[in-house]
Amino acid sequence: MKSNYQKYYDALKGKDFSSPISKYKTAVSDVKAKVDSTESIINSSSWVEKGLEIIKSSVFPSFKEQLNQLENGLDVLSSAVSKIQELVSKLEELEEACNRYDSCEEKDKSSYASRIDSLESSVDSLISSINGLSLDFSSSNSSFSSIMTNLKDSTSIETKRKEFIGDVNDTSKYFIDPNYPNCRKDLRLFDNETGEEITNEQVIHMKVGETKVFTVAVPFNAGAVKRIIRTTAADNSGQGDKNKITSSKSDINPDPNVVDYVNYQSQYNHWPKDVDLHTNYYEWIVTAERVGKREISQTCEYESTAGIPKSMIGIIVDVTE
Repeated sequence: MKSNYQKYYDALKGKDFSSPISKYKTAVSDVKAKVDSTESIINSSSWVEKGLEIIKSSVFPSFKEQLNQLENGLDVLSSAVSKIQELVSKLEELEEACNRYDSCEEKDKSSYASRIDSLESSVDSLISSINGLSLDFSSSNSSFSSIMTNLKDSTSIETKRKEFIGDVNDTSKYFIDPNYPNCRKDLRLFDNETGEEITNEQVIHMKVGETKVFTVAVPFNAGAVKRIIRTTAADNSGQGDKNKITSSKSDINPDPNVVDYVNYQSQYNHWPKDVDLHTNYYEWIVTAERVGKREISQTCEYESTAGIPKSMIGIIVDVTE
């Protein structure tokens, strides 16, 4: 047998390529089923969040496209394996024909030579067919990396915080409740450490010496804000109470190195210098002083399109060692 055919035969005989391909195809099929199931569950959910929307619109489609391309690639490999098995069979026949040609009498050589030519033609055709197999594969590593970066950014605490605050000049979310004089006007509260929005009278767990910073935002049901004129933190203990469980401050100054409040009331008449009070949020700094449990509150008054709303929110701080 010619050396080029012998190299193919030596490299391919006795090799089992079908078993691993079958295992890969089963694995890809299982992954596709799980992705479809997960996508179905998420799509049927009423939960709405920016990160979830990115998963629905970008992550799943990109992931499924890659799985489909991988599955198509395995189909091409399966076709190649089938042709390789046929090629090995033809090479076996060719080797046998060549051996018979070498050992036969002179009168029989012409018939074996014809058989060899026919088999070599079949082998060449199979090799050409295998080499001609192709797959259009489009790598989405770059775009998928960009998608995952967007997803990471969308779920970061700072991004959530910015979405929680919103734009003070975007008045579309603000309205005046028809029962404005009598309705609750609860402040909104965001935990800058966990990215969680805190509800009124929610229990917050802290350790002695720990400080947490919350972002306080005005409510939506009392008109669009013009400027904040009072920020007051209360922990139900006087300034001289040495046994107080917490201490807290309101901070409307955007400078991270300056903590300051605003209070228009005559006994305070405190207006922070060089601070733009046309804002819809500020910070609440809470420090756990001693073991215990206590409700603390934040009060905000601001000028709005409804008048001067007085908004409050309370949380229960549970301090342990």
